[in-house]
Amino acid sequence: MRFGIGKGSSSPSEKEKPETSFPNDSENTEKEENSGKSFSVKNLRLFAKAKDVLGALEFDQSEGNANLKERLENLKLSAIELLGAGYYSFEPKNKKNLYNESRQKVGAILALSYFNLTDCETSLKLIREIEDDLLPAYSALIKRMDRRNEKHKSI
Repeated sequence: MRFGIGKGSSSPSEKEKPETSFPNDSENTEKEENSGKSFSVKNLRLFAKAKDVLGALEFDQSEGNANLKERLENLKLSAIELLGAGYYSFEPKNKKNLYNESRQKVGAILALSYFNLTDCETSLKLIREIEDDLLPAYSALIKRMDRRNEKHKSI
């Protein structure tokens, strides 16, 4: 009845509908996923963060040879692909493994970048962003999934 759905034959007018408060971003995303309203990888905050950080990460020829540049680009694309595969996966264990594999790809990008580090301030800033923001976001998501799985197992 509160939302205009119920046993009553007439729906309440717009003036009679109570205002509802909307949850914060993470709660909203989880509820949308569970209710089936919106099921898109773009709703995953980790994906948005990865898109911002990895999307801005460009590997110049000056940072190394062409093989290294190609390898870094492939790792970047693989990390994004695995995020999508994990998001659309249904089994929690498989989902977690795909997110973890994506995190490993990002870790490989970080290690290769440090190994071939140039003094370019833009590159250093993006590398710090991967280390300080992106990798902890992966860890937080995977830990949250672990806690959720443990909770379901105990029920």
